[in-house]
Amino acid sequence: MKIVNSKLNTLCEFLPSAVIFDKEDLLSQDKINNQRWIEVDKKIQYKQIATTEQIKVSFKKIVKAILIGNAVAAKGAEQKNSFLKSFYQNFSGIGYLLFSNKAEKRAHLFFAEPDTQTAISNQNLMFNKTQKPDLKTQNFNQIIIHVHGGGFVAMGTRSHQVYSRKWANLLNYPIFSIDYKKAPQNPYPEGLNDIWQAYNWILNNVSTFFNIQPQKIVFVGDSAGGNLIISLTLLCIKFGVRTPDGIVPIYPALNCSINFFTPSYLLSLDDQILPHMFLKMCINSYIKNDSGLDASQDQYISPILASEDFLKRFPKVRLSFGLCDPLNNDAFRFVEKLIQNGVDVKAIAYNDMPHGYLNYDVPGGMKYAAICVEDAAIFMKEILN
Repeated sequence: MKIVNSKLNTLCEFLPSAVIFDKEDLLSQDKINNQRWIEVDKKIQYKQIATTEQIKVSFKKIVKAILIGNAVAAKGAEQKNSFLKSFYQNFSGIGYLLFSNKAEKRAHLFFAEPDTQTAISNQNLMFNKTQKPDLKTQNFNQIIIHVHGGGFVAMGTRSHQVYSRKWANLLNYPIFSIDYKKAPQNPYPEGLNDIWQAYNWILNNVSTFFNIQPQKIVFVGDSAGGNLIISLTLLCIKFGVRTPDGIVPIYPALNCSINFFTPSYLLSLDDQILPHMFLKMCINSYIKNDSGLDASQDQYISPILASEDFLKRFPKVRLSFGLCDPLNNDAFRFVEKLIQNGVDVKAIAYNDMPHGYLNYDVPGGMKYAAICVEDAAIFMKEILN
């Protein structure tokens, strides 16, 4: 009953903006015969990387691991005694591994009413460590600026090395992967400010400390990181700082306002990776209710709102996303806005693929996701060459 109630509450929150849905919105148009959709589809490659059944089977392995992790975290969080908390967090996974149905039920109950601290701690699968690389004698004139995802609240550069290391090997370009302060302790604009400062430091110091003379730069980011690299580009344009030669947003979180209705958000009601309560928790953590900020009006919070004056000065955009991702509708909207403003844009839409696929190419995971990682590398190479 708790799970059903949480879904009904989410539907009630979506309803006010859904009933006044703009009839001129791209998503209100007939996708088959509408000229606007025809123009958008010209820029998008719809790609089937495996059969629907193959993706479904391999995705189940990822979901099972995530649900067990969530169930273990939730069980431990229930314990008041520190010893019992540690015991359950370390050993209850064995039981949930044997009885996966119980893990699924426990995880769904947890996300019906998630505890913010526990939910975030479970997303932080790895800890960041500061490392100072040796100064290289090889000269580079292309660099990649990477910003990781995690709903603005979790994860770090190390937890995303499952794919960023593959990019480094595939491309042989230096990748500067930026960690930033997370919500809820550090809500907007703290994370974006960190990335802005890091980028300016790189521009001013990379030649001195890394022997790199960057002639071409690309920004790449997934999910919340996709949001942040687009916002970073907007800041570069606003303040006259060197803009990148191209950006590669991957399943980006373009809209942080529930008042701007996105139909595909309804997929989150049954999504195992981006459940609706976690999605709302991330947004509410990033944009505090008492901050006076309006995510439905601010382009630096919701880049889907980027104005024409800014978009006309955008670099190349190479976008990719999955069609089973609750965030996918905003990607179509963004592609249309870029087309309307004369931006060089291309996109890949992966049939049957969920949110977060870059991280799924792991042993025992979704081997087909390796294609998505390689496609992103191809996009970056196209921009940097």
